[in-house]
Amino acid sequence: MFFINDNELILKQKIFQLLKKIKSDIDLSKINIQNFIEALTHSSYKGIDPNSRDYERFEFLGDSVLNFIVADKIFHESGDNAEKMTEKRKQLINNKYLSLIFDYLELESIIIVPPNFKLSEKIKGDFIEALFGALYINLSIPELKKIWENLQLKKNQDKIFEEETSKIIQELKLKPKNPISVVQEFTDKLKDEKPEYELILKSGTDHEPIYRIRLTLKIKDQNGEIKTIITEGIGNNLKKARFEAAKAMCLKLKLPYEEV
Repeated sequence: MFFINDNELILKQKIFQLLKKIKSDIDLSKINIQNFIEALTHSSYKGIDPNSRDYERFEFLGDSVLNFIVADKIFHESGDNAEKMTEKRKQLINNKYLSLIFDYLELESIIIVPPNFKLSEKIKGDFIEALFGALYINLSIPELKKIWENLQLKKNQDKIFEEETSKIIQELKLKPKNPISVVQEFTDKLKDEKPEYELILKSGTDHEPIYRIRLTLKIKDQNGEIKTIITEGIGNNLKKARFEAAKAMCLKLKLPYEEV
């Protein structure tokens, strides 16, 4: 999550990385970056910056765009009646489904929100709708259709990986302890690369510093392919930021841990 005092250059770099993840051959020189900054800014951030533009307009647009893309796909791929097509569309465009795409895209590390912001399934869905609203302004409908298909595939692959990881965790019988120790033990037992903690931002004042740490794990799936998993943590010292990053990783992988 991005907060006040975060570096705008880092934010733009993250957005470009996000767009490349969504569409690898995207022409970044033709992208209006401000559209995406707006689409990733929650309305509550106005309490910090009253002049900021939030995601609500893009959310409105993206909701219609997604409904059209999914309805068009269902219409051309099935001979169902209107009632059945509507039900299929509801299964694909709902907060639970969209929140899975939010998690796959790792938007939590890039959305612009105030401190102590609480994410919900609905808000995750709202961000995905806003993101598609911004994509619609910058790309064509055929490109958006392809992006949606790819995201569905990637989300399903992500789900399979999570199921595999969950099974491995049960077999490892890890005991709850400090999140940093749990993450270390997890990678040791899998014989994967060691956890990588990286200081990516220091903001605030000398008396009240804010540290942002990124934790990266590289785990092999059953096919031997490397899966990169990233979480971030924020704290008023490096130890606290590392702890929060490890805690976020435990939550993401459903590893048992204890609060210290």
